Parts: sequence; C-alpha cells; structure tokens
Amino acid sequence: MLLNQSKTELVKLFALALISASLWVVAPNAQAKAIEDYGHLPSIRSVVISPQGSRYALIINTGRDEILKIASIDENRTIGSAKLGKLRASELVFVNEDTVLLKTFDTKQAVGYQGRYRDSTTFSYDIPSDKVTTLLNGTSRLYPVQSGLGKIVAYNKAEDVFYMPAYTTANRESTNKGGRNSVQIQGANPSYDLYKVSAKTGKGFIYQQGNSNTIDWFVSDSGEVLAREDYLNKAHSHRIYSYLNDKNTRVYEVNSNTLESTFNLVGSDEKSLLFGASDGIKKLSLVDGRISDTSLDKDQNDIDYFHLDLNRKLLGISYSGLLPYTVMRDEKLDRAINRVQSMFKGSRVTFESASSDANKVVMLISGNEAAGSYMIYDQQRNSLTQVGQEYPNIKRSDIGPITTVSYTARDGLKIPSLITWPPHIEAAHRAKLPLLVFPHGGPESYDGIGFDWWAQYFANKGYAILQPNFRGSSGFGSEHIEKGRGEWGKSMQDDVNDGVLALIETGQIDAERVCIMGASYGGYSALAGGAFSPELYRCIISFAGISSLPRMLNKASKKHGQHHWINRYWGEKTGKDRGRNLADISPINYVDQFKAPILLLHGKHDTVVDIEQSKIMYTALKKAKKDVRYVQLKGEDHWLTTSATRLELLQAIDEFLGVHNPI
Repeated sequence: MLLNQSKTELVKLFALALISASLWVVAPNAQAKAIEDYGHLPSIRSVVISPQGSRYALIINTGRDEILKIASIDENRTIGSAKLGKLRASELVFVNEDTVLLKTFDTKQAVGYQGRYRDSTTFSYDIPSDKVTTLLNGTSRLYPVQSGLGKIVAYNKAEDVFYMPAYTTANRESTNKGGRNSVQIQGANPSYDLYKVSAKTGKGFIYQQGNSNTIDWFVSDSGEVLAREDYLNKAHSHRIYSYLNDKNTRVYEVNSNTLESTFNLVGSDEKSLLFGASDGIKKLSLVDGRISDTSLDKDQNDIDYFHLDLNRKLLGISYSGLLPYTVMRDEKLDRAINRVQSMFKGSRVTFESASSDANKVVMLISGNEAAGSYMIYDQQRNSLTQVGQEYPNIKRSDIGPITTVSYTARDGLKIPSLITWPPHIEAAHRAKLPLLVFPHGGPESYDGIGFDWWAQYFANKGYAILQPNFRGSSGFGSEHIEKGRGEWGKSMQDDVNDGVLALIETGQIDAERVCIMGASYGGYSALAGGAFSPELYRCIISFAGISSLPRMLNKASKKHGQHHWINRYWGEKTGKDRGRNLADISPINYVDQFKAPILLLHGKHDTVVDIEQSKIMYTALKKAKKDVRYVQLKGEDHWLTTSATRLELLQAIDEFLGVHNPI
C-alpha cells in the first residue's frame, strides 16, 4: 500500500524521527527477530517511475512468486501486473508511459555446453493491453547458448525499435572464442552482431554485422551505428571502430593483457565515447580518435557505477566509499538526492529513477535508518512517499548500528572497514563480544554502509560483525587495489587478521570467540584463515569459497579458451604472472593445519565458482580427520537468489555457530 505523506511538516517530522532513531538503544533483553525476516528475498525491489511521473513499477516477492506490478501514484491503485514464474527479474525501466521493460535471468543447461550458464531475456510489457512481448523471440540464427541475450544498447523512439547485440551462428574463422559476455560451446565461432528489434513483435534482424572479437556496440538516439568495440584475445588488442558517415574506421587501439578500459557511455554529442579512468572520465573522439579530459568527474572518490538512460547517455555517477553517494548531472535531480541524504545521514541514499521533469524521484534508503526503504520524493510538494520496504518486518530499532572504522595493518596500510554491532547492547557495554569476520567477495569489491541481511541477522543474534576492505578491494583508490596484486593468502589475509587483533585490543571482542565467514573470494579468505592462522579463529564458514587456485585457473582456461583475457586477469590478481606457486596459497594443501571446525556451503548451480571447489575441500578435510560439514544448496546459483536457499544457508550457519561459537 502507498503511504502518502504530502505535507511538508510531516516530512520534516518524519526525517527528524528517523535521524533521532539512530541514537535509539534497545533494551538488552530485546527479542531476536525471526530468521525469515532476514532470509526471505526482499519483498519489493527495482522501483521505477514513469516519464510523466504518474505511475511506478516494481517487483514484488510473495515468497512463492515474483510479480511485476504497475501502480498509479495519484489514484493509489494497481493498473497492471504479471507473474514471472521461475524467472528472476534483474532490471526494470519505463520506455514510455505505457511500456515497461523487464530483464530477467535464469540458470540453464544446454546440449554441448559443460555445466550451467546464466541465461537472460528482456520482456516488453504493454500496460493498456496487458500484453507481454519477448524481445528477440522468433529471431533466426541466434546462437543457442549466450548469457547476455537481453542487453539493450539503444532505443529509437521514432521507429519504436530496440538495438540489441547478440551472438549469431556462423562458420567463419576466429581468433577469439567469445568476448566479454559469452559462454562457449567447443568448436563454435559465433559473431557478436547488432540486431534491430521491433518493440511490438519482438522479432529482430541483423542491423550491423560484427565478428567473434566484438564485445559491444554503440548507437545514436536515431538508430545510427556509432561504434563497435572489439577485443582480440590472442593479440591482446583492444580496439574501437567508428561508424560515423557509414565508415568503419579504427580510431582506438591499445595493447593490454586485460580489458583495462570499459567504454560504456555515449557522449551527448553522439560523436564520442566516454570511459572511466583513474584520473577521471575521458572522452574518445569517434572523428579522429583523440582522447581528452572531461569536466564530468571532479570528485576524489572512486566511481562505483554510472547511471545511464536507455541510450547510454550519462545521468549521474555513484561513488564508492564507506558511505557511498550519488551525484546527478541534472541540478534539480542532484538537489533532490542531497535533500533526502541530509534526512538519512547514516544510510546510503541510492538514485533509482526519476520522471522526465525531475519533479518525482525514486530513491532507496538503506543502512542505519532503514532496512531498504523505497521512497518517492516530490520536489514540488517537498514530500516523501514510502512505496514499501525490502525487509518490512525489520524496524529501525532492530537494525544493528553500522559504524565506520579504519585500522592500521602490520605494514602501516590503513584498512577502511565497517563494524555492525548487536542492536540490543549499548555502546558502553560492548565488551568481550563474539565476533564474526566477514570479508567480502570479488576480491575487487567493497563493503559500504547499507542494510546487509547476512550481517544484520547475526548482529541481531548478538555477534559483532567486522567487514574489512582489505588491500585489493575496490572503492578506495587504484593504489589500494594494486597493493593486493599477487597477495592472495598473504598480505590480503594479514589485513583481515589485523582487523581482528585491533578489535581484540580494544576489549570489545572476546579473543576466544572469533569466527570467520565469507562467500566467493570471502569464502577463500575464510578457508585461508583456517589454514594459515589456525590459532586466531574458533570456526570457519565458507560459501562458494575457492580451495584450489590452480583448479580455478584451469577451469577458467577450459571455459573461455586458453587465450582469453580473463585468464591473464586472474594470473595478475593471484600472482601467477609473477611466478607465484598457486598451490602455496591454496587452502586445500594445508588441511593438516586446520584446528577449527569448518562449515562448507555451495550452490549446486553455481556458474562462477565451480561446486567442485567445495567438494574437493570437504573430501580433503574428511581425509585429514577434521571436523567438517558440507551443505549443498539445491537449485541455487552464486548469488543466493531464492528465499528457500537463503533460509537454508542461515539455518545451517546458525546451527553451526550454536555449537562452535555460541552467544
């Protein structure tokens, strides 16, 4: 239900109440929340507003189904809906007042392809007719297995057509088996072509032909092909071809082991492409190939991601850090973001969508003041309207306080980090608490303030949660990333351990009650903690963790081809390119050193970290007679995308901690 708060004074009172609530301390005997309140998928997500600001669309999760809902703002009623079945929505966008695009994904298998792949599809939903059209449906010669099929690079309003890149079956020679978005069937050489797709019928035809080295396309508002991006894996060559004036001219070529620059923005003049660099946003001229500075990014913080319109024009920039924030190009939009951020100073305020005139703006508030609250800010009325919450049963008083800290690693490097505290323990009484160290995945990722359902669930149980942004993490400058190069299991792991030691020294943490848990790279870090610092951790929890780096790199080589840039990327990050023996930093080779009990969890349909990584680790630990438990999450992928398996994961960890690190 839409909660309407249209009066300015109500908004001010609402904001003051929330800010004041950040100081609230719940009584020590507060009852822990139910596991379902955290483990279920967010009840709503992907809230977007129509161009005229009269409607909004969102995805509702009922526990059984996911539903696309379109509602009238002024009339406060549902005007359209569609069940998604087993599909999972990843993105929503209004094309016009009557049409919503819905991008979905699913994990599939295909004949001739080993394992599973992440399939994606984009649907167009017409509100007046209640009709759903599958884009690219019925299009001939599409390659049967490809993970980026639903991508849209432009929309031509005048013709009502979309431009979508996709792999096409072909029998041509290739120097590169697949690009950035591909999955492979052995022996096939598909080309990455640009399709023109009817919004009404969903059928497409090849509009411009690429090749098997092509990884992206750029198109103008009127449907003119502006540029093609290629990467030649064997030659290590990154190229841009300009199509201005119907030509096909190479205007950019850089030899690089990996895709260091990502061209993902079309310049407002439609004669240039923009890309993020370490010293700001650069512009590549499609006329003469010159690279120049822009005035778009003068901020000192790292760019987290760009907000783009359907034609890849820049709307705004989200910046990373311990409290991520957003700067919009439109001054009116930027004022709206800043106004709401001033109301929620302890939370991340994320731009989601806006009407064409920027009068109505959808934002997500997540962190100390809210467990994922979608709000519509009306600039004319100066009012906030709550659409709904991701975790509706989590009240402000249930949220564990999230604080930012920076501790010094043993070599003097500052490690920016988060600590989430139990909500029912006053700051003055934080002494000898049990600790869960929760290193993030990636490892080129970061943890910033926001509502983290894992961290918040265990904080509500009574644990303190440390989330360190160890060297190698993104979000804190290129030097911080570079210091992690080749340091898996070494100084990256020392950074995690040093955070534990720093907290123990304060007296707030009980040195005898410290466990480490993580997912993906974080799972590797958890296993490395058990293998290389067995005296520090009382228990080890790894979800989709890497146990053998040589197997991981060999798997990547088989999946993408031995010349693919992703192999060089992992070689650089792990230190293989520097001659480091990856067996020396693989936890599976140190099972005899484990002292703490271990919990391994893995999704059966994981397409990122092969489930073999957990299976072989379990076998090795059992053989070494270690206390280990293995839980296979049926039907789950790498991202914990179902409520059932999220609950299964939390329950398994809960039981494990109850035995090995009780409150």
